[in-house]
Amino acid sequence: MSSIFHLYTCNNLTDLARCYVHHRRQYPRAFMPADLFVPEQVTVPTKGMAVWLEQFLVQQDEIVINLQFPYIRDKVNELLNHHFQGEADFRPELFTPEVMTWRIMAILKQSLGDFPTLERYLQARADSDDDLTDLRLYHLALRIAQVFDQYIVYKPDMLSQDIWPENNDWQQALWRKLCQSEGREITGPADKVCDFLRLPSNQLPQGLPPQTIFGVSVMSPVFLNFFKKLSCTTEVHFFYLNPCDEFWADQKSRWAHTAVDEPDEIDEHFENTLLGDFGQQGRQFFKAILDLDYDIDERTWEEETPAGQDPGGDAPATTLLNRIQHAIRTRTTPEPTPLGATDDSITVHNCHHSLRQVEILHDHLLALLKTNRYCFNDILVMAPDIAQYAVTIQAVFDQGPLQHCYAIGDRSVRHANRLAEAFLSILEISASRYELSRILKLLDSPALRRRFHFADQDVTTLRSWFSACRICWGFDAEDRRDLLDFSFANYSWRQGLDRLLLGLALEEDDDVGPALGQLHPLSLADTQEYMTLLGNFCTFLQQLRQFAENTETSRTIEDWKDILGSLLEDFFAADSDSAQDYGLMRKTVAELYSTIDLSEYRSEPIPFPVIKAALSGALESAAPYSPFLNGKITFCSLTPMRSIPCKVIAMLGMDEDQFPRTIAIPGFNLIAKELESSFRSRQLEDRYLFLEALLSASDKLLFYYHGQDEHRRRDYLPSTAITELLEFAQKITSTPNLNKALVQEHRLQAFDPHYFGLRTLPEEGFLRQPFSFHQPNASVAKSVGQPATGADVAEGIRNSYQCLVLPPEENADASQPIAVTLAELEKFFINASQVFLVKRLGFPPPEWDDDSASDFEPFRLDRLEETIAVRALARKLRECDDFPALGDKSANQAYNDLLARNAIPVGDLGWFVFQSLRQKAWIADPGFRAAWRNQERHSLAVPFDAVPQDLSTLLPAAPPTAPRPLRTVILTGSVEAAPDLGGITDCCFSTPHGKHLIRFYFRHLLLTATGGGRDGSRLLGNQTTLTLPGLSQEAATQHLRNLLTCYLAGHCQPLPIFERYSTSIVLNPNTASKEFYDSYRSLGDAADHYVQFLWGNDPTKLPENAAALAGICYAGLNDLTTNETTSA
Repeated sequence: MSSIFHLYTCNNLTDLARCYVHHRRQYPRAFMPADLFVPEQVTVPTKGMAVWLEQFLVQQDEIVINLQFPYIRDKVNELLNHHFQGEADFRPELFTPEVMTWRIMAILKQSLGDFPTLERYLQARADSDDDLTDLRLYHLALRIAQVFDQYIVYKPDMLSQDIWPENNDWQQALWRKLCQSEGREITGPADKVCDFLRLPSNQLPQGLPPQTIFGVSVMSPVFLNFFKKLSCTTEVHFFYLNPCDEFWADQKSRWAHTAVDEPDEIDEHFENTLLGDFGQQGRQFFKAILDLDYDIDERTWEEETPAGQDPGGDAPATTLLNRIQHAIRTRTTPEPTPLGATDDSITVHNCHHSLRQVEILHDHLLALLKTNRYCFNDILVMAPDIAQYAVTIQAVFDQGPLQHCYAIGDRSVRHANRLAEAFLSILEISASRYELSRILKLLDSPALRRRFHFADQDVTTLRSWFSACRICWGFDAEDRRDLLDFSFANYSWRQGLDRLLLGLALEEDDDVGPALGQLHPLSLADTQEYMTLLGNFCTFLQQLRQFAENTETSRTIEDWKDILGSLLEDFFAADSDSAQDYGLMRKTVAELYSTIDLSEYRSEPIPFPVIKAALSGALESAAPYSPFLNGKITFCSLTPMRSIPCKVIAMLGMDEDQFPRTIAIPGFNLIAKELESSFRSRQLEDRYLFLEALLSASDKLLFYYHGQDEHRRRDYLPSTAITELLEFAQKITSTPNLNKALVQEHRLQAFDPHYFGLRTLPEEGFLRQPFSFHQPNASVAKSVGQPATGADVAEGIRNSYQCLVLPPEENADASQPIAVTLAELEKFFINASQVFLVKRLGFPPPEWDDDSASDFEPFRLDRLEETIAVRALARKLRECDDFPALGDKSANQAYNDLLARNAIPVGDLGWFVFQSLRQKAWIADPGFRAAWRNQERHSLAVPFDAVPQDLSTLLPAAPPTAPRPLRTVILTGSVEAAPDLGGITDCCFSTPHGKHLIRFYFRHLLLTATGGGRDGSRLLGNQTTLTLPGLSQEAATQHLRNLLTCYLAGHCQPLPIFERYSTSIVLNPNTASKEFYDSYRSLGDAADHYVQFLWGNDPTKLPENAAALAGICYAGLNDLTTNETTSA
C-alpha cells in the first residue's frame, strides 16, 4: 500500500472492528510502526470506544500489549507539537481553555479600558465588594475562553488569518493580546493547524508511523482535513461509522423544510424521518467525507470480507427494533406489518419518579439475565446525567442480587471522590454564617471523622449537645458584628462551647445565675470520654475558623497552594481508606496551581471567591478512574459517540425537559448560528446520540421517564426523541394504537399487587408486562391484594410485634445487681413502647428524625419551651417575698439568666417575652413559695431483692413465658424535698397530666420508701393543686417493686403502658379513651410514632390487660386529691 488516505465505512461498529482486524492482519506494516518498541496508536473519539475496541481485539486473539488509544484532539496536538516543537514562538500550552481563562483575566484587569464593550458589561453589574467584582470577571473570562477554544477547533482560519466578522472588534483585539506573551508574539494550535494544512507535500514531517482513526461518526472538518493532509506523508486509515449505507447528504429533517413546500411534496424530500430528524450532525460530517474526492481509497466491509467469513451486518428484521434499524441503514420506510405479540424489543416505561425508574429497571435486568443468559457486559444503562441517579442506583441495586454486579461511570470528581464534597463544604463554610446544618453535614465525612477521632455515636452525642446549647449560627459575637453591624453571642458556637467547657469546672445548678458574665454552665461532658470528644470538636472548629481567617485577604497562587494543601492535612486523615481520594484532591490543587502559573496571573493577588469557583469547576471534571465495560453492568452518562454495540441498552431520565439537553450559548459566539457546520450543538449532539443508541442495541432498547406526578396527579410527556420514535414505529406498524402496546404506565408503589400477578415469567414479551422479583414487596402485595383492608394489614403487623418475647438482656455478671436510675424508670413509663423498640429491636431513636436543630434563632417559644422558661423563672422569683419590680433589663438578674440559657429571644423581642413569662411564673401563695424555696436535693437509693422479670406475679392471667431468673435491683435517684424528707413541693405550670403525674408519683414513692414522705407531697399546676398523702414505707416499697417488675418485663416484651391512658384509667376512666387518642386534635398517646406502630390509635383494640396493668402500676394514685387554686 502507498501513502494514501484509506477510508473504511460501515454502518455497524462490530463489523467496522472486524474490518480493522482483517486489514491489520493482512497488511501489518501499514498499521504498525516499523520500530517494535514504538507503541501502535489507534485514535478514538471516547474512552468507552477505546475500552470496547481493546476488548474486541482480545476476543479476536489480537495482541494489544503495546497498543495505545489517544483521543482525536490529543492526537492532533501531539502531531503538531512533533512537527513545530523547534519553533520558539509555538506555545500550545498557553491556549488551553483553563490557561486562557486566567490569561484573559490578566488582560482585562490590566487594560479593561481597551475593551469598552466588556467594560460596560462589568460596570453594569458593579459592586462595592472587590472580591465579587473579580468573581464576575473570572466567570466572564471563563465563558470567553470556552468560546475561543471552539474557534480553535472549528474556525482556526479565522484566528490565524485574523479575518473576523464585523462588529466583533473586542474579540479580535482580545485574541491579538492573547497571541502575545512576555512582550513577544506567540502562536498556538489554531495557527499551526492552518500552517500544516498549507504545507506542500515535500515539507510535511517524514518518518511518521501509520495513523489509525477508528469509530468516528462526527468530527470537526478541520481535523478531518488535517488527517487527510497527513496521508500525503504516511498511511492514514480512517474507519468511519456511517449510520446509513445509502447516499443521505440530501436527507433533510422534517423541521428543516420551508413554508413553500407543499404538503404532498414533503414525502419526496425524506424517505426516513428518523435519519433526517436525528442525523443532522452526522449528515454534515457525511458531506465533509464526500468532499474528500481525491486520493481516497474507499472500502466497505462487505467488499473486503474474506471468503468463507460471515460479513456480519444486521440481524434478520424480525423485531420492531431490527426493522427500524434496517430502515435507517437503508434509508427506507418499510410497509406496515403487525407488531408481534411477544415483541418487546422497544419498550417505554412511564414512572412516577426516579426511584421507581430504577426499581423497574432493576426488575427488568434481573428478568433479562435470567431468561436470555446475557452477560453483564452486554447491558449498558445511560442517563442524561448519571450523577443524579447514582445514589438511587446504589440504594436499589445494593439491596438485591446485583449488589456487586454494576459500576457507575462518568461521575465528576466531586461526586466520585469521597473527600471532594467535604472539601468544598469547608470552602463554603469559611464564607458562611456557620449554620448548624452546615457543620453537621460536614461531620458526615468519614475521612474527617477519622482525622478528629469522631465515632458514629460521637456525632449523635454532639448533636444532642448542640441542641442543649441551642446553637444555631454564627461563630461568635464578633462574627455577628461583621455580618449585622451589631454583636450578640447568644446561639453562637463560641457561647455554646464555652458553656460546655465551663460545665467541666462548675456544676450545673438551675438556682445559680450565669457565671463569667453571660455564661450558664452545662455539665454534659461529665466523663473522660466526653471530655476528649469535646476537646476534639473544639480543635476541629478552631481549625475551621483559622482557615476562614486565612481566606479573608487576596493572595497569590503560591500562597493559596500552601493554604489548600494545609487544609487537606488539617481536616482529613490520609490513611489507606482515603489514599486514592486524598491523592486526587492533591493533584487537583496542584493542577490549578500549574494552570495559573502558566498565565500572567501568577503574581496577581487572587480573592478567595475566585479560587473557590476555580476549584469547584475543576472538581466538576470527569473522574480519572471512571469504570466502563469492566465485566459489570455499566451505568454512564449520555455523551457523544458513547453508544457502542450492546445487546441491551436502557435509558433513564428521558423526560421532555431533560433530553435533548440545552445549554445557553453566549450571544457573542460567532459560529453558534452556523447550523450547516459541524459546530458543537448540545441539542444536535443529543439527537444524533439517540440515533446511535438506536442503532447500537441489538436486542432490547428500554426507555424510562418521569411521566406521572403522585402529588398533583398530572401527566408529563416523554422526550421529544421518544415521541418521534413512536411516531415512526406507528408508521411502519399496522397495529392500531401502538403506544398502548409499547408504553407502560407503572404504578406508584413497588408493592402494588399489579406486579405480582404472573405465576411464571414468559420466555418472550415479558418487558411489556408488569412483574417484580422483590420478595418483601410480594409479601406486602399479597396482604394488600386480599379482601382485607389496609387497616387489617397494619393490625396484622402490630399483632406480630405485640407477641414478641425476647430473652433478658445479656449482662456481664448475672449475679450482680441491676442499677436503675429514677430518670430511666420515668422514661420507661412515659413511653414504654419507645424503650422496647429502640433498645431491644434497634429502631431509630427519636433523635434520628429530630428537626428541632435549626439554623435560625427562635423568635417565639413553643409550649414546651415556654413551660421550661417559666419554671426556670419561677425558681428565681420564689426567692422574693413580693412580686419584684421589672427595672432595667441590663440589671434584671432573672432576665439575664434566661438570656444566658438561650431560653428567650435576644433584643427587645426577648424583653417583651420575658415580661409575659414573669406573670405566668409568679406563685401567689407565699406558703407554697416558702416550702418550695426551702427544699434541698437528696440523693436516695433503695435496694430490691428477688424482683421478677415477667408479669406472672402481677397478672396471673398473663400468657406464660420462659422462666426468667429473679434479679436484685438498686433504684437510685435525686429528689428535691423538704430538709427533713417530710414531703415534696413542686410546680408544673400547666394542667398536670401524664408525665407530670408520673414524675411526681415516682419521686414521692422513692422518698417514702427511704423513710420520708410522712407529710405528703404537693404538685401545683394551672389552677390545680394535687396532693399525695403519706404512705407507709412498706406500701411504697411494694409499689416500686411492682414498677420495677414491669420495667424489667418491658425490656423483654412490649407492654401496653402509656403516659396518659394508663394514669387516666386510675384517675378518670371515662376520659382514658380520649387520652389515648383524640382524633379531632391528633393528640394523646397514639400521636407518638412508637405507640402507634405497636398499638394503633383505637383504644378499643388495646390488649385486655392494659387497664389491669395500669391499675397495678399507678395504684398509689387512688389516694390523690385535687384542690382548685386561683393561680400557679
